[in-house]
Amino acid sequence: MKNLTLKLSKLFIILLIGLVFVSQSCKQEKKEQVKEKILVSYSIEKFNDTAIISDNDETIIFKKRNLVTVDEAHSGTYSIKLDSLREYAFGNPLKLSSDKIYKVSFWKNTTAEKVYAVAGFTNNYKIFYKQSAEIKEEGQNGWKKVELEFSIPENLNDESFTIYVWNAAKADVYIDDFQITEIPID
Repeated sequence: MKNLTLKLSKLFIILLIGLVFVSQSCKQEKKEQVKEKILVSYSIEKFNDTAIISDNDETIIFKKRNLVTVDEAHSGTYSIKLDSLREYAFGNPLKLSSDKIYKVSFWKNTTAEKVYAVAGFTNNYKIFYKQSAEIKEEGQNGWKKVELEFSIPENLNDESFTIYVWNAAKADVYIDDFQITEIPID
């Protein structure tokens, strides 16, 4: 009887460990299902005579081709240069949903701190406006990744928002690898 109890105890422990393992792998699968979707991506490598073209959607363009330079680049050959006369880049109007989180990121090469990722309600920035100059990552040769993460209120669901880079410092700034990403809220 003692032998049977010992075997049942071992079997119970093995089953319990197996149950914990299966439970953890199900949680991991759920986390992996939450996928980020890139809405806009500018590596500054696709452009024509008048516009820079988004890497992931050729219908999205930025009509300031004259900002493209070969002076500096985070990736590839090109970046854009902002200065005291040209403070803004990209300005993509997009319809956003309140059931998503949005992440705007770009790489900058400058010593200036006041270079922002900005998101604002297109019709009235007083209703919704977010900005960030937070450095999320430091790369090689002075490049720094700026990131803004935000969600929108339900009353602005499916409205148009403008997302852009603002060189409030009005300094010489190189910008590369601009991206807008959408993440589903659990």
